[in-house]
Amino acid sequence: MTLYLDASAWLKLYLGEPGTGAVFDAMAEADTIASCRHAQAEVLAALLRAGAGGPVLADFDDLWSAVDSVEIDALLCESAAKLAARHGLGTLDALHLAAARTIPGAATLATWDRRLWDAAQAEGLKLLPARRP
Repeated sequence: MTLYLDASAWLKLYLGEPGTGAVFDAMAEADTIASCRHAQAEVLAALLRAGAGGPVLADFDDLWSAVDSVEIDALLCESAAKLAARHGLGTLDALHLAAARTIPGAATLATWDRRLWDAAQAEGLKLLPARRP
């Protein structure tokens, strides 16, 4: 199984929020961890805003180096624009949804963002958490 992490799921790993255990468990079961390239900057910025220090940032860099990164190109942006219009998503969430949809097979999208979760469900993706956050 491929597990796709959006920024809210990545942050569960470092901020000790509800759902942290679910993300760790899903990562342990996944064959592949994927995320869109923009998540690297999105998560790093959020960690810095939260006051994360060097060890946390280094751990994130280590984890990111093992991620299958979905690169942003014209086709992904076109897909994200359509998804944003269809579901009322912001730019970054639309990119996450478009990226998750490019993964072959049955990817599970991990998100605690309700609007993104709703849009992903409407698009037929498997979700973590299984119930709306």
